[in-house]
Amino acid sequence: MIQIIRLTYHDDKDGSTSLAVKMCGSLENAKKVILTNVNTDFDGEWKSLNEAATELSNDLICCVWNEDSKTFHWYDDGKGETYIICELERGETKWQNIGEIS
Repeated sequence: MIQIIRLTYHDDKDGSTSLAVKMCGSLENAKKVILTNVNTDFDGEWKSLNEAATELSNDLICCVWNEDSKTFHWYDDGKGETYIICELERGETKWQNIGEIS
C-alpha cells in the first residue's frame, strides 16, 4: 500500500504544522501526485521531482528531492511542505517506520 504523507508548515504565530494523507496506487503515481502539486503551487512545468527541486533551490531557502528516502521537501521564510512517500505492509501489526522529520 502506497501513501503520501504531507506536512505543511504554516507561517503563523504558532509555527503550526498540518498533516494530510493520500492513498496512491503505485510509487510512480505518488511521485506524479507530488509533482502535480509542486507544479501547481509554484506555477511550474517540471517533468520530474529532481528537476523541480534543482530549480526551486535557486529561489527558496531549501528544496530537495531524496530518491532514497522518497521525500520531497521545500521551505522558505516560515512556510513549506514535506512529502513522504510510504510503502506500508498490509496486515502488519507492528509500527512501521516511514521516515524521519528533521
